[in-house]
Amino acid sequence: MTQRRLLCYLLALFMLLGLLPLFAACAKDGEIYTGLFKKTVDLSDFTIVYGEVSNTNTVSASFKGQVSQFAKEIQKSTGVLLPVESDQITTADKKDPQIVIGETNQNESISLRRSIKGDGFAISVKRNRITIVGSNAIMTVYALDYFVDNYLGEATDDGTLRAHRKIRANNVETLLLASSEDTEYAWVYEEGLDTEPGNKWGEPGNNADYDYPYQAALSAIQQLTNITKLPDRLIRKKTEEAKKSDKEILIGCPNREETQACLAQIPGDGYGLFTQEERVIVTSWSDSGLSAVAKIFQDLLRDATVTDGSGRVEIRFPKGMSLVGSMTADWVTDFPKPEGISLYNTQDAGNNALQYLYKGAAPENYAAYYNKLLSSGYTVLTENEIEESLFSTLVNEEKGHVINLTYNAYKHGAGNYKYAPMLRVISTPIGSANLPDSSILTPTGYEKKIDASITAMYLEEGSVGMGYVIQLEDGRFIIFDGGSNPRGEDERLFDILCSLHTKATGKEPAADNPICIAAWFITHSHGDHTDAFFGFIRKYVRQGYAQLQYLMGNYPSSVTAYNAAGGDSTMTDLAQSLGEQYGGFEFVKIHTGQRYYFSNLEIEVLCTQEDHNPIRLDYFNDTSSTVAEGNAVENEKATVTSIWTGDTFIYGSRFMSAMYGSYLRSDMVQIAHHGNNGAESHFYSNIKPTVVWWPHLYSAYISYTSGWSNAWQYKVDYHLIHQLGTVKYVYVSDVKNTTLTLTANGPDYEGIRDAITNEQLYYNYGYAVKQNVDENEG
Repeated sequence: MTQRRLLCYLLALFMLLGLLPLFAACAKDGEIYTGLFKKTVDLSDFTIVYGEVSNTNTVSASFKGQVSQFAKEIQKSTGVLLPVESDQITTADKKDPQIVIGETNQNESISLRRSIKGDGFAISVKRNRITIVGSNAIMTVYALDYFVDNYLGEATDDGTLRAHRKIRANNVETLLLASSEDTEYAWVYEEGLDTEPGNKWGEPGNNADYDYPYQAALSAIQQLTNITKLPDRLIRKKTEEAKKSDKEILIGCPNREETQACLAQIPGDGYGLFTQEERVIVTSWSDSGLSAVAKIFQDLLRDATVTDGSGRVEIRFPKGMSLVGSMTADWVTDFPKPEGISLYNTQDAGNNALQYLYKGAAPENYAAYYNKLLSSGYTVLTENEIEESLFSTLVNEEKGHVINLTYNAYKHGAGNYKYAPMLRVISTPIGSANLPDSSILTPTGYEKKIDASITAMYLEEGSVGMGYVIQLEDGRFIIFDGGSNPRGEDERLFDILCSLHTKATGKEPAADNPICIAAWFITHSHGDHTDAFFGFIRKYVRQGYAQLQYLMGNYPSSVTAYNAAGGDSTMTDLAQSLGEQYGGFEFVKIHTGQRYYFSNLEIEVLCTQEDHNPIRLDYFNDTSSTVAEGNAVENEKATVTSIWTGDTFIYGSRFMSAMYGSYLRSDMVQIAHHGNNGAESHFYSNIKPTVVWWPHLYSAYISYTSGWSNAWQYKVDYHLIHQLGTVKYVYVSDVKNTTLTLTANGPDYEGIRDAITNEQLYYNYGYAVKQNVDENEG
């Protein structure tokens, strides 16, 4: 009886084993066969070994990146970090436990590769070997994606996972993106991108050609035509507003439901590549993420290339592929997010900061999120309200995290400039935010030593630049920019500071009586604004002749300024490290809405490069930070207000006009971009200044304001000086270092002096202009 039962069991087992090949053979093309049995594998001692070659071609960098990403996914699921090695240089013995990826010289890899029919992949799982291989490199990537989705979820944190022993997909459905004969695919990008080479602010080349999403499309198209030899005229390119076609490659964030659905699967710092139906979607919330995934896409075009015996080339992507990754930048993304409002985009805000932008916001969204952050352990460092716009900086010391939160109401211009209320959340690790000391966040007492003053440093003949020195009532200084350095302008700046310092303290600078610069604001990176600064800190701060407490500014990432003519990454690259290198000063990244206090001076930040998102930068000058400052003297009725613009361009002036309107009203303004193409007339009409600081030569001032040209920027200059009806004094950065003293009775307009020689200066001599506003046309 027992023998008969055993015989029946063996017969049943043989029948079952005999059916397995039959079951596999019956799997339909494109379907994935997984068999019936699973194997438990302990990955603790495994090594990942990948093949360097696929179909006789070296695999791409992005293929290797996907292998590394696979290792990270294993670590995330099991806690085990596996070493990754190339089969060309691996030190692992063939008997060692391994995950073998792609085409290698190992027998299991070779036999599995040969077993695949058409486009597809195969996976073998054994006790000490997992082999994953595709019919080409992209199919191997597809197999990795499949393995992560289907088996890592069953992994345990002790390093084990369960997977089917045999997995095979034959004749997988693919998208034929192009062949050496033709392509049926259209490339789709966002409406409104700059798609013309160069722009009116810069020459072609040097990233002044196209907005990045369009450049990403062009680079991928170039890769495709290089592979297939198709002429460019056969490649169809269109915007999101063009009629949909059956087969499309969507690049960036075109307003299509397919893209939006894919974005929903991507974190704020992430990117994704998807193949759905007859479409390829290459997308990210940010241009930084798009840059990463666009490179992967270009590489995979090569990895997806198949050439038959006749020389016909085809690029085939598997259907149903989804590659989702995150940037490796030092961004903080694990923090509470706003609720009840949809993310519009993210942007690399520079210095490890990531901006999350939510359009269509209301004050209630700001309040709800503000309270959510407070309940999550954040405390308020600064907050402000200007013309219904709301600003706050919140800090979580325990998590090492800073959030700059803004509600842009655009009270004065949403209709005029197509701005819509929005919520900005800028996330930064504390180590990169460089939070200011509380001593400059609230007014503090001080000993008055001298009347405050403003000095325009003169420019050498033939040069252009900008340098302004504000002496505080306690004798310290605030400097805006500093100018270029063709003939020792750093030395002239030092002479100005020495003279003003001596007047305030009664003795020349010395070790026990040092020049103290409370803050140096660098509005943006251009050399005519920064060169003297760099010369000064090398010669005088590093050597101890002067002390600098704070370097202040806000500088864009390279991808934010990608298509901005005249781009310059100097301050972006160096601001964080300069203090340690040249004298111990601290870099403080300023944000719109923040207020800072230095003895009698209050400074309010009105605009930084972060505020332009979602508008793409045409001109690097619009990365200039603009601040308002008020010199509050003993008689508060004599408080003097000024706006310092650097090289603010069109969109900066539009942003501030839309945000603040008449709140911009100030006694003084520094004309943007030396009077060249800068701010628009409405900006100055809101300010209604009495004084204009003009950082250019007198000859340029006369030319720009004479009314001879119909160019828009010179119309702005003419309007400001001759039509606005408020400007009475103009101080030009030429011939003299012109100092205007701010007394308890107001600015001493009749007592202007040269900062170094202390000689009395007079109007209408090439450095200062005085006009009767009653004679103005306005």
